[in-house]
Order: sequence, then C-alpha cells, then structure tokens
Amino acid sequence: MIENRLAANGVVAAVETAEVGGQISGVAIEQVLVEVGDFVKAGQVLATLDTRTFAQQVRSAEADLATAVAAQEKAAADLARTEPLLAIDAVSRQEVDAYRTALRQAEANVAAAKANVDSARTNQQRGNITAPVSGIVSAKNAQVGAVVSGAPLFSIIIDGALEWQAALPPADAANIRVGQTASVEIAGQQVIGQVTRLSPVANDSRDMTVHVRLPSGSGASAGMYQSGEFLFDAQRHNAVPLSALMTSDGYDYVWQLVPETGGDGQAYHRVQREQITIIAQQDNQIAVSLPADALIVATSASFLNDNDLVTVATINGAPSDALGASPSANSVR
Repeated sequence: MIENRLAANGVVAAVETAEVGGQISGVAIEQVLVEVGDFVKAGQVLATLDTRTFAQQVRSAEADLATAVAAQEKAAADLARTEPLLAIDAVSRQEVDAYRTALRQAEANVAAAKANVDSARTNQQRGNITAPVSGIVSAKNAQVGAVVSGAPLFSIIIDGALEWQAALPPADAANIRVGQTASVEIAGQQVIGQVTRLSPVANDSRDMTVHVRLPSGSGASAGMYQSGEFLFDAQRHNAVPLSALMTSDGYDYVWQLVPETGGDGQAYHRVQREQITIIAQQDNQIAVSLPADALIVATSASFLNDNDLVTVATINGAPSDALGASPSANSVR
C-alpha cells in the first residue's frame, strides 16, 4: 500500500509585506531603532529624522503668522476709522474701498500663514518614522546620516506570516485544492501547513505556484528553499512494483491475469492488457487504480502479448510473483 502524496520543492516567502518610507524627503536620518528580524508593533517608532530644520520652520512660520495678524488688525482699524468719514464726505468712496480691499488681502495673508504653520508642525511631527502594521522587519535600508528620498526604508512581514511557495507542473497542480494540507521540512522537522491559494499564472519555468500557509513558530525564514509533500486523503492505494508498468502510445497499463479453465481441465490465466492511472509513486512502488483483488504480472511483462494463456508458478502452493490482494507476490514464470 502507498499513501497518496505529491512531492514538491519551493521557497519560503512572506504572505504579505508592508513597505515603510519617510513621509517627507530631503531630511537626514538621526536614529535607527530596529534591526532585521525584530518584531515590531503597529505605531512603533522605527527611525527618527533630524527635526532641527523642522523646528526652525515652525518658528519662522509662526513669526510670519504674527506679522500677518498684525497687518490684518491694522487694516481692520484703518477701515473702521475711515468708514464713518464717508457719511460726512470727509473721505472719498474710493479711499474706503481701498481700505476694504486691504483688509480682505490681510485676512487672506493670515489664512495662508496659518496653513504654513500647520504644514510646518505636521512636518515636525513626521520626524518619527513608525510601523504601519505589526510584524517582523525583513529589510532595513535606513542608515544614520542618510537623506530620506522616496525609496522604502523598511520592509515588514505583516504579522510575521510566512508561506511555502511550491512549484508544480500544471498537471499536478490541478489536483491540489485550497484547504489541503502539506508537510514541509523545516530545519529537519516536518511542519504541517495549509494550502491557501493557487496562482492562476505559470511562472517563468511554466510551473504553477501553490501557496501553503505555515504556522507561527515553524522555524522557517523568508528565502529558505525547502522540500515538502502535499498530503491527500488518508486513503491508501494498492501498490504494484514499477517493473509491472508498461507504456504504449502515451498510456500506462499492466498485464492483468484472468482465471480460465483450459480444454484439458487445467487452470490457466489469460493475459489481458489493463489501462491504469498512476495515483502516486514511492521508490520502486506505484499506486494504481486497480481493484484490491486484481492479479497482475509483476515481472517479465515485456515478454507477454495480449490474450496469451499462461500458467502461474507457485511456491509452497502460493502464487510466487504477481500481486493480488495478499502481500505474497504472483508472477508469470
């Protein structure tokens, strides 16, 4: 008997990663607080930037705002002083309109100055680069003194979740189902994972990628190349030796022996070609789609023809070399 398993090789990779960069550019990194392999929590500070420039920008923006507010107050006072004079013709309407325009411009300047203060304060707050998710730091491109650009500074494996990405020929991948289990060898131990998805597109080698989620604490690391097996049901299948297999026109078959009584009254077996499906292979044994009580030719199959009438040799009263339901082998001599 052979258990139905399918061997494969593949690479361990992150299920999903988050790329983390600075929200502002052109500023030097002051501190780097994590290393590759560290587990971080969402919101944790990964690095800090040189915020001295930001502090100066905030002070400058606040000074500009104060100047704009003073100008607005003066414009408002000028208008308040001038408008009553229009009623007694002490000033012209054009002069009053000019003061009104000056006030509107001063109010706009105050609004712009407030926006600049908010922007400067926001930049100052962005001096801390934080983790957007919890997980394991898998890459670090941040160095003290380096100037932040648009490139990612850190990569985080979200929740530390890893998967085994197994490569299978399309014909084998067609037998895999989501939810199926797989056994992956990690550091000399067998780790049981579960199929989460099958890639709909073949890779450069024309293989299909099957994604197997690994449990936490498996000991795996991203980038490891590991072997494993996909596990099917617990059913065991009838096994025959590889020497019994014949191939013709792209089909696999074996010689099956059908009992028959000859004209002389003796028991014979008629050789019949039986097409089979190979379910699995283990060493020199193959699991085939045959009834449990089928009697097949185990050796010397290439010397037979369809419908040959043969005698099965026996040892101690039992068939000697062909496979039936019992472990003792029955074969044609």
